[in-house]
Amino acid sequence: MAALNTSLKLQSNHVIYPEALHKIFAVDAGSSLQLAPRPLRPVKIAVIGNHLPRQCGIATFTTDLCDAISAVYGAAQLSVVAVNDGQSSYTYPERVRFEIREGDLSSYRAAADFLNASDVDLVCLQHEFGIFGGKSGSYIVDLLKNLQMPVITTLHTVLREPNLDQRVIMRKISARSKRLIVMSQYSSRVLQEVFNVPAEKIELIPHGIPDLPFEESNLYKNRFSCQGKCRAFIQCRPVACRSRSSTHNWAIAICVELEKTEREDLERYIDVTRGELFFSKGVILVEGDAERFLLPTLAKLHDPDMDFDALGISVCSIAGTNFGPYVQLLGPDGLDIPFVVLTDFDPKGEPGIQEDADPEADFGKSYGKSRVVNQIMIRLFDAKEWDELSISDVLKEAPNLGIFLNDYTFEIDLFRGGAEDEFAQAMKGLTDNKAMHKRFDNLSKHPEALDPHQFLKDIDSVGKGRFAQRLASLLLAAGNDVCKRSFFPRVYSHAPSG
Repeated sequence: MAALNTSLKLQSNHVIYPEALHKIFAVDAGSSLQLAPRPLRPVKIAVIGNHLPRQCGIATFTTDLCDAISAVYGAAQLSVVAVNDGQSSYTYPERVRFEIREGDLSSYRAAADFLNASDVDLVCLQHEFGIFGGKSGSYIVDLLKNLQMPVITTLHTVLREPNLDQRVIMRKISARSKRLIVMSQYSSRVLQEVFNVPAEKIELIPHGIPDLPFEESNLYKNRFSCQGKCRAFIQCRPVACRSRSSTHNWAIAICVELEKTEREDLERYIDVTRGELFFSKGVILVEGDAERFLLPTLAKLHDPDMDFDALGISVCSIAGTNFGPYVQLLGPDGLDIPFVVLTDFDPKGEPGIQEDADPEADFGKSYGKSRVVNQIMIRLFDAKEWDELSISDVLKEAPNLGIFLNDYTFEIDLFRGGAEDEFAQAMKGLTDNKAMHKRFDNLSKHPEALDPHQFLKDIDSVGKGRFAQRLASLLLAAGNDVCKRSFFPRVYSHAPSG
């Protein structure tokens, strides 16, 4: 029987087997991965990635993928190499045969030795920059280059504007992988245009979800406060539908006036995670992943009743883009969802500070003040009111409307709030760099010696998102209510709750 060309969409009556491997992985292979009906010897597959009970999206995806493979091909043909975050350990199922310590380079090399000795025919890597150790997740490259079997990589994030480290890492992963699996046409185009990956090396398989029993949707609509709302199609102008009555489930379209570039920004950045804002009772808009990961923890430490999930509050990172379109979308002329904005003061002229358009003289030495006035507050007043206000009036009114500037930058304000010990522990758990360990140990003993530029540079080198996740777990374990010693209570006193 001829081999079936199914583009890696595995059928219940087919398995991959070695006689197809030369067709799959030969240099001149011109077709998608080949499947054949009856194997002489089933292929043994090892999956590298996070795995439940670790709580993250990649872990859930990997677990569901492994369940599906096991159901079709049998559990004996599958093993998992799981990545643990920091000093954490988990009670994994039997299929997890090896555990990698995220920040320990030697454990990646040991994992390669383990796989090479395990008679594995094929490695399936689940890749996301933030789950592996090293700068921008570089440690996974050391593992891959030491493997002796073919690799297929599923890319969960494909960046159109990668930094230099991310670009180098992605090219190395691409070079080592026989196939790259993406979940959208957009990601496929980016791989070809930005990373010069040939189209024939890319397989498109939509994300998918496990097959779950149908349940009455109104139960969940009521629980998550999305009765009468529908999916957002920003490009079609009616971005959402909401019920006008608490007793009738009928809807009208609400149109938000956005410039073309603003609409494109929202379409690009409102992904699955940020899409939560459409179904929230309230939204906190922040600059990046550090705030997104840490604010829920800080709130719970400050007030146990401030549970964002229970209250229906979403923290939405704008990922360094303009706050303006989000404010317009959530404001009274848009979805009319209560929101708060937290942005950095960003003193002008300081190294390591995010620079926006150059502030006018009236803004003094703060990029953040310019951001508050020109991106945010201007969206909250009509033209007549705006013309009558001075800049000082606008900045004075901002906190009353839930628009907050921190005192310097988010990470520095947290450190100065009394989290110096947890910062030092977090850095030790994320990197083997002894110089960084020494700097953060010194800062934990002498916090007044903080050098903001070096401090932010060190955190950026391990990844702000990764650092924030580790810091959140350490603050929670220590019960350290940083908020009581910083400006954050002002933010939480305005936290939207619908």
